[in-house]
Amino acid sequence: MAECPQCLASIHSEAISVCPWCGASLALGEALVARGKEEEEKPGWRAADLTGEAARFRLQFEERKVAVPEEVLRNAERLLASAEAQIRKATILFADMRGFTQLARKVSPEELGNIARQFYKTCADCVIGRGGFVVKFIGDAVLAVFGAPVAYDRDTENAVRAALDINEVFAREALSGWAVSISVGIATGPAQCGPIAGPAGRVYDVLGDTVNLAMRLQQAAQENEILICQTTREAVGRWFVCDETRPLSLKHIDERYRAFAVLNEREAPEPRRPPVSPYCGRTSETAALVDFLKRSVPAGPSVRVAHITGEAGIGKSRLVTEALKQAGLEERAVWWQGAPSSQVILLWPVLEWLRAQMRFGPHDSPTAIRGAITRYLKARLPEAEADPLLLEYVFGGPAAIQAMQGLPPERIQRNLFSLLSDLLLAPPSSTGADHDGATEAHPVIVVADDCQWYDPLTRSLLSTLLRGRSAPPGTASAPLIVIMLYRSGSDALIAPEPDNLQIRLDTLHEADRSALMERLVPAGEFLPEIRKLVFDKAAGNPLFIEEMTRLIRQIMRNNTNMNGRALANHIIEVIPVSLRDLIQSRIDRLESHTRQVLQCASLLGMDFTFGLIDLFEIIHEGLTAQLRALCDMRYLEQQPVAQRNKDIHYYFTHGLFRDVAYATLLEEQKRALHRTLATRLEKVFADRIREYYELLAFHYARAADSHKAVYYLVKAADRQMGLGAGSEALENFHQAIDLIRSMAPTPARQTLMARVLTRSARLHRLMGNAAQATELIEGALECAQELDNERLALGARIERAITDLWSGQHDTARAELETATEDAGRLQCPNLEMEAINALGVLHWQRGDYEPALERFQRLAQRAEAAGAPHIQADAFNNAGLIYWRWTQYPQAIKALKRAIPLRRQASDRFGLCATLMNLGILHEQLGQAAAARKAYETARQIGEKTGYSQALSALESNLSNLDRRLGRLISALEHAGHAVEHARMAGDSNLEAAALENLALALARRGQADEARKHFADALQMARKAQNLEKQLGVRLHLLALSADPVPPSALGDVNAILAEIEQRRYRDLQPRAWRVKAALLAALDAKNRFTAREYLDMAIDHARSAGNFFEELESWQALRDHHRRQMDAEALARCEARIQEMEWVLNNNHAGESDARSDLS
Repeated sequence: MAECPQCLASIHSEAISVCPWCGASLALGEALVARGKEEEEKPGWRAADLTGEAARFRLQFEERKVAVPEEVLRNAERLLASAEAQIRKATILFADMRGFTQLARKVSPEELGNIARQFYKTCADCVIGRGGFVVKFIGDAVLAVFGAPVAYDRDTENAVRAALDINEVFAREALSGWAVSISVGIATGPAQCGPIAGPAGRVYDVLGDTVNLAMRLQQAAQENEILICQTTREAVGRWFVCDETRPLSLKHIDERYRAFAVLNEREAPEPRRPPVSPYCGRTSETAALVDFLKRSVPAGPSVRVAHITGEAGIGKSRLVTEALKQAGLEERAVWWQGAPSSQVILLWPVLEWLRAQMRFGPHDSPTAIRGAITRYLKARLPEAEADPLLLEYVFGGPAAIQAMQGLPPERIQRNLFSLLSDLLLAPPSSTGADHDGATEAHPVIVVADDCQWYDPLTRSLLSTLLRGRSAPPGTASAPLIVIMLYRSGSDALIAPEPDNLQIRLDTLHEADRSALMERLVPAGEFLPEIRKLVFDKAAGNPLFIEEMTRLIRQIMRNNTNMNGRALANHIIEVIPVSLRDLIQSRIDRLESHTRQVLQCASLLGMDFTFGLIDLFEIIHEGLTAQLRALCDMRYLEQQPVAQRNKDIHYYFTHGLFRDVAYATLLEEQKRALHRTLATRLEKVFADRIREYYELLAFHYARAADSHKAVYYLVKAADRQMGLGAGSEALENFHQAIDLIRSMAPTPARQTLMARVLTRSARLHRLMGNAAQATELIEGALECAQELDNERLALGARIERAITDLWSGQHDTARAELETATEDAGRLQCPNLEMEAINALGVLHWQRGDYEPALERFQRLAQRAEAAGAPHIQADAFNNAGLIYWRWTQYPQAIKALKRAIPLRRQASDRFGLCATLMNLGILHEQLGQAAAARKAYETARQIGEKTGYSQALSALESNLSNLDRRLGRLISALEHAGHAVEHARMAGDSNLEAAALENLALALARRGQADEARKHFADALQMARKAQNLEKQLGVRLHLLALSADPVPPSALGDVNAILAEIEQRRYRDLQPRAWRVKAALLAALDAKNRFTAREYLDMAIDHARSAGNFFEELESWQALRDHHRRQMDAEALARCEARIQEMEWVLNNNHAGESDARSDLS
């Protein structure tokens, strides 16, 4: 198969030397987009050796004489040695000492240096203590980043805490006797992080708009004020009190900016995942944990342990909260919460628990802390003489630290552990007793949450508790329950014993996901594409579902003018800050080569094959083992291989994993890798290149290779259009249009632009977007006129005429098509000429001129066969079949339609296949084959939904409404009719809207709602007149006459006679039985003397329906005759009618029950 070098049209005939669409010579050189020389993989993507950068990082502290623990420096050097240039979603902190210049005039240079060193050290300690990274010192300012070079779960929150820590220190302490104020700016967003080449060599730095915003916020902040951006505030608002600022004027930011000032930490911060959030699923896991908690145990020092594992956000804490609630043990639970940034802070989870118990804050004085400790010990251990000095010591009390100097660390730890054990196991103020006086065993429950983050001392304390202990002096001993929560892939603190409860949480089942969504979002708020987006990205993780839902609702509030698809495209790359921190921290902990494999996989999309990822040579070594490791860590999942020789398929377990991994790559890296993959695909799969059009278009577009991207986008769109993937084809056409517009104009590109605009217009028309189609056609005509290319203009003109035809502008369409037919003959464009002839035939058919229409279609089928144009030949057979159907010549109709089906498949015409299957369903329905009809309709509807074919969907819904009404399923009939009206209005098709309104009215009339039915019949008649569809007008007028109000006006009989005459003249045989029934009913209503004549007309209706083979029309005519005999009280005639109706209904029921046979016949 040849290809036009200018418009990229496929040429099926080898005898053609000129493109029939644009007129270009097929002997021209290479196509618009030559495949070019392959570009080898660019080196340098692997992590660079940053030994020099690590040395410079250490040097900046040494030069300023800032003492940093050696462990911190070594950890930073290790991170820098493996650092790569990446785009990361990070939180930037910029802190500045205010009034430093004025201070320099008041003090000596030496003293000024001391003040600066104290400032640097304080900022560095606070940043490092919260898991941040000091990027550099800039004069009297410090630039730090949270989330790079390594991320932790709560980077954004920790950045704000670090700023509060800095504020607290400077509020409490003077620098060398001088009171100093600071200002801090914090911003969250994308930043380029990694080694940057500079005059002194490669240095680690952070760059981008987010860094600039943090700096501008710091400059706008007042003394001792912390200003944060909107994104930061969204991430931390539940834990900190923030006030919105007045609109700020920030340098290089056009609009007035509203920031937020952080005041302090909330006294009662919201939990990270509030227990009031919906709890769905987990029935068996909850029951197991409740049973474990309520299991009766004798009083005494027994220990029971539960291990609950699962990925982050899967609901481990939520499960425990719900189980404690159901067991009535919430008050007995002690939560020790681990945090990634607190792994170097000894006893952090225990200290946070004690602070909450003793109710003192991080800013309280040592005296206040000592008082709180004393009161707490007396209340908790009234019988014991507990020494408060131990707790003062762990909270950093100066007097306690001095008193403990010289004591062996082992002794301090032993005494501290003993005191903490006593505090933990002390019973509540009152104990319960049963009637026998036996003491009830109240368990103490320790929930070790996120214990994979515990520091060594907390781990040691937990081990000590599990090994055994005695009760506090003077108290009854209580059983201990320890519930350890840790992430999949992390090592357990204590190895599970056989008698331990072990629960592994997996993702929610489909039903539970839907239930959670329904409880989070009011019904109907999220369109189907938005719900699908949430489910695809969250993949059954409840936290991911909640956070994505929260963010999307906020985006929807801010973008009320967007429709569903545009909104989905807008939010598709958006990730909530809380989830980004969580996922990035997991990816950062991967070994460097494993992380590279994950990043390469992210370039391939949500799913990929081993054969594709193996094309990346930079990760080729050990690839199988790395993929297996990623599957074990639940980043990827491998699909079962059904056949031995089939390629292995992988997919990301969560869309968010793929998004975050992809976002870490620099744009230059992405482009290079996309190009590498595309060129390898062209080479490896050259013999199957058609299968990879979409993939090649995707990768070349992201490689910024506009020439090749356009080539494959057009080829992919053409292929998708043939396969019925209308939305995907449109998206590729539009991308190609945008790229061509961005390139320098040339005749070849303008030729391609005209063709793409015309093809895109046709697709928009088929999908019901007539206005958009018209706009694109005008653009195509402009291109053709600029090129002075009559062939291109002719194709656009024909498409415009067809669009006018479907919009009901028959006169305009006819004039254009007749002129186009002549021009096509003159220009020797046989394909375009046949398209125009086909459209003229459709015009005749829609206006009821069946004989000239059939003549055109018969000639056209022969001509298309000779020209090798299967899509036009299929149209001709399909349209001829419709005319035979209208004439009730069902065998000829079925024969024509069955000839069209293989031609549709040969031409890869899913739109046409949908229409032909629907027409075949109509014939089955007419013949009383209800099951076969329904199956044909449903099969066609599946194709229509996939293609987005609005016209077909409207017609199908109308047909299903008609079928269900005839089968007595009136509710379903009304629903289908309503959908048909919606699709018809979306398509802007008057003919279809008339049919849909007619079916809606028929269902209402059958339910006895005559007034409503008349209203919709009147609307249907108006639309049929607009479409100039005479047959539909006559049919609707018959329905209105059948609903004539009592008494029937005398003019009604004259109206039905006129309609009968028109039907006979036009050969609208399908309407004849209905017309005779209406006339019989009117005669009987007007005059009792005419009742015998009425019976004759009903006999005529039966004869016409039977001779036409129209099963339902015959059945309805027999039912009308039965009602007539019932009114006449003719028992003998009534019995004959009943017998015939029962016989037909038996046939109908048997046909309807034979759905499986219909299915096999259809396949």
